[in-house]
Amino acid sequence: MPLYAAGRLATLLIPRSAGDWVFGCGAGIGDGALAVWQQTVAHGDRTVWLVGSTREQRDAAAHGIPTLPKHSLRGFWRTARARVVVVTHGFGDVNRYAIGGAFIVQLWHGIPLKRIGIDSPETVRVPAALERMPGARLAASPGGRHVPPDHPADRPDPGGIPPGPRAPRIGVLAAGRVRAGDR
Repeated sequence: MPLYAAGRLATLLIPRSAGDWVFGCGAGIGDGALAVWQQTVAHGDRTVWLVGSTREQRDAAAHGIPTLPKHSLRGFWRTARARVVVVTHGFGDVNRYAIGGAFIVQLWHGIPLKRIGIDSPETVRVPAALERMPGARLAASPGGRHVPPDHPADRPDPGGIPPGPRAPRIGVLAAGRVRAGDR
């Protein structure tokens, strides 16, 4: 918990850069993250893939993808500066301590169709013993917008989707880019 709290405090002070993206994939260089990376590079955004092994680093180099070790100080810094963080398996795909305040692109198992992992409000619940501490809720928050899986379709989606039957939870990603005011 101390590393998460320290990371959250750091991300409150470190400004995010609108054109910066970081990528990670729990299964190596590939999956949907690779397809999103290719589109992001084609649009001229600054990208880096955070890797956890020399094999991932070699695979990324074969695709011409710049890398940083995700558990390094440079990996933390780039994650803390990135406006957009792309993950496929969870926050451990990138530097998990620097995601606070980033726009999280989750490419997990059919999200928004399934309710797994961080999609559950329980994952950001503050323990009862800490609830009354100043800043406890802020430190526990992963940063991005949380749209409950049972979000009523008769209200606008926080990501900007108009009301309607079975409103998808894709928000600003439907536009193909993150706008300056979005996180």
